[in-house]
This record gives sequence, C-alpha cells and structure tokens, in this order.
Amino acid sequence: MANIELNQNGRRISSISLLGQQYLAERLARLDADDAAKAAATATHAGSMNDAAQRIAAFFANTGSRPQSEWTFLVRPDSGNRQQEFHPVSPSPSKVETERIRTVETSADDLYALMTNLSQPVKPVAMRKAAGIVRESSDPHEIAYYTQLFASHIGEWQPGIRDQLTNSPRKELYEAGRDLAIAAATNPNIDRRTQMMLATESVFANDPKIQHSLAHNRILEAQTMRLMLDNNTNRADNIRLALVMNAVRKSNTLNRNEPGPYSEICEDVAKSEREPNSSIQLQALRGVRNEAMLRETTEKSLRFLRYDAVSNLAENPTLPTDAAKSIVDNPLSKILLNKDAMQQLNERLEKYQQHKELQTTLEAPTLR
Repeated sequence: MANIELNQNGRRISSISLLGQQYLAERLARLDADDAAKAAATATHAGSMNDAAQRIAAFFANTGSRPQSEWTFLVRPDSGNRQQEFHPVSPSPSKVETERIRTVETSADDLYALMTNLSQPVKPVAMRKAAGIVRESSDPHEIAYYTQLFASHIGEWQPGIRDQLTNSPRKELYEAGRDLAIAAATNPNIDRRTQMMLATESVFANDPKIQHSLAHNRILEAQTMRLMLDNNTNRADNIRLALVMNAVRKSNTLNRNEPGPYSEICEDVAKSEREPNSSIQLQALRGVRNEAMLRETTEKSLRFLRYDAVSNLAENPTLPTDAAKSIVDNPLSKILLNKDAMQQLNERLEKYQQHKELQTTLEAPTLR
C-alpha cells in the first residue's frame, strides 16, 4: 500500500490511503484528462484499491506530463522506491472533501490499531464498535473504509472456515467481522464500491447471510444485482427472490414509463432458461417494461390457463391496455385472480376509456 501526502498552499495533509486513493483516482478519471490518464486512473477495482496512487503517479512519471494544479501529491510506496510526485488535472478535490476523508480514515486507523494491540479475548469489542459505526453511518466513504479495513481480516480465511474454528476468541472475532459486513450490506447509504466489494470478494460473496442482507438493500445498483444473480452461492431461493423483488420495485419506481436497467433485469429473469425457480420468474413479470413481451406472455398465459403468470402480469402497473382488457374479459379471471388485482385492472381500463373519450371530444370538429 502507498501513502499519499497532499499539499495545498503549504499545508500538508497526509495518510490518504486505501479507499482514499480510489476516491482520488475516480476524481481524476472524471476530469478533462486525456484517455491514457483516465485509463491509469480507472484501472483500479475493488480488489486492487491499494495501488491506485502508484498507477496514477506512474502515468505522470512515465510521460513527464505536469498538468497545472494547486495540488501536489507525493506518493511513497511501501517498497521503499524513490517517491514520485505528480500534479493532477485541475479542478482537484476540495479541501473540505479531503479533510473529511482524512478524518474518517484517521479515526478508523486509530481504532484498528487499538484492536490489533488488544488481547485476543477483547479484540471483538473493538470490532463491534466499528460495526456500530458502519451500521449508523450515512457517509458512503466512511462505510466503505471501515468495511474494507475491519472486515478484511476475514478475507484471509477461506469460505466455510467458520465451521472449522475451535478457538473461541478467534471464532468470536470472525463473527464480529461478519456482523460488520452484514451491517454494511444492510446500510442504505452504501455506494457502488462497497456493493461490489460485498458482492464479489470471495468470503463475502460466499456467505449466504451477507448476500441475503445485500439483496434486500434498497440502494442496490443494477450492476451489483446482475453480479449477485450470476453468483452460484446466490442460487438460494430467498436470495434470488429478494434480488428480483428489489429489481421489480426499482423498475416500478425509477423506470415506470420506459425500459431501464432494472426492468431489463426483470425481463432477463422472466425469459431465462437457467432460472431454477419458476415462481421467481413469474414474480419478475411485475417489473418488465417490454410491451411486446407483456402482450405475448399475456396471450400465451390465458391460452394455456397459466393463471399464476396472469396474476403477476396483473400486478404490473404498465401492462398494455389491450393485454389488461384480455385478462378482464376472460371469465376465469374473476374467479382465479385476487380481488385487488382485478380492481386495479378495471380502474386502469376505466381511466383509459375516459382519456379516449376526452381525446375524441377535443378532436371533434366545431359546429359554427
């Protein structure tokens, strides 16, 4: 890991590390730099955050480029190599943002140092304090940094190691770290980097309880959902159902009138031949925005009397009017569908009819 020192108007701010490096790399990547600089800045992913600074510094060192900026970054790799200096393209992170990162990371580092110096039976106390911070925090960077720093120790052990732990203090520490990861997974303020870390790093990704907590998180991004759906550990029905219903909710909230990333997840699950649970596939129909698919599915479901599919289609708030009418006109629908679903469809058709009559009135020629 490298440490970064920042100087602004002669004032030094030091020890911006780990996720702080990624934060600065992301800021640089968004600036008006050339493609090579952006590639160097964005080459860091969840598994290699600690070399973000070296990558950016290496780019400027190799090219000799020195974009003008009020900031100077000094990178000192732990390997003892000669320090490198580079100047990112302006504008650079504000002093307030950098101070915030420094404060968060210093507090976390101090607590982590305390934990490492405590006796084995007392270590879980510090871990639980960190978990409390993660659980209550509304700062995405604070959540990400504490999770990376404190939960990373369980990454040294292989998945399933919990069942092999016989030493009680060591097992308690492992469980405290696991609880911290669960606290992060349930926090609605986590950003993409924390989501990706919990969804992809093996110890987290292979822990059903962490994945189940993450699947329910309302802030979950579509990219993370797809990774989790592709994770073999998440073949468990309760995890996959939570992911699909989360996608349905976000599709109905964010993409009500047009297709979007969440409705596309719903569509892919509904059409998938790999989905082991047909009930989950049918639930996904509630978030589909593809009108052609909704019409075709409605027609086939009515023809083959698949009223489990019809009941989920009836819950889709954007079901095309003609498909909704087909369901309402089917005599068995009144018997097999629940009362609320039928009422919702009838109200939709009534509004459509009112809109159509109003449009006809407005378009009618005026008599003189």
